[in-house]
Amino acid sequence: MSLTSSFVSQQAQLFHWLQHDDERMYALHAGLNIAKQNRIEHWLIAAGFVRNLVWDKLHGYPSSLSGSGVKADIDFIYFCPKDSSKVRDLDIEQQFQQLGDEFTWSVKNQHRMHSRNGDKPYVDLVDSMGHWPEKETAIGVRLEPNLISYEFHLESAFGLESLFGLQLSHNPKRQYQVFQSRLTEKSWLERYPKLTIMPIQVGE
Repeated sequence: MSLTSSFVSQQAQLFHWLQHDDERMYALHAGLNIAKQNRIEHWLIAAGFVRNLVWDKLHGYPSSLSGSGVKADIDFIYFCPKDSSKVRDLDIEQQFQQLGDEFTWSVKNQHRMHSRNGDKPYVDLVDSMGHWPEKETAIGVRLEPNLISYEFHLESAFGLESLFGLQLSHNPKRQYQVFQSRLTEKSWLERYPKLTIMPIQVGE
């Protein structure tokens, strides 16, 4: 993914929004601490955690993870070939739940998720996100310590242009029916009326 000027400016805007979002900063620090405890190097908090922040801001909505009293789902994904058992994921989920926060944590080692989805083995987090039903969901962020404090690290399978462009795009690596069912289930068009559903690509 080339770092175009638009990508750099959009990434800077996203990091600014994250920095000033107390709930998301709490979640990112929690993710960093749990990752350290479990010696996980390659991790992200992904999907709606980033996507909804951008859509909320561009709609002028409050950027609360919890919404209107609804317990927020947070997706902690990581990539570790050494132990890809479901038991490990459940153990890490329990560690998150013991924090006693108001979130529901979902933990998935993407090294094993290809088998559930009927894909070839994924090579890393970006590859795994690149198989998710919507392109705008395939994005995650984490905190990385530096000499002073920490810095944001962003990974995206399809860049930021369509996300900031308020587009919702089917990923041809997944069946269109899956995309449609999620569109209905999540009520994205009702919640975010400025979104545009992108036409199906030729060959899908």
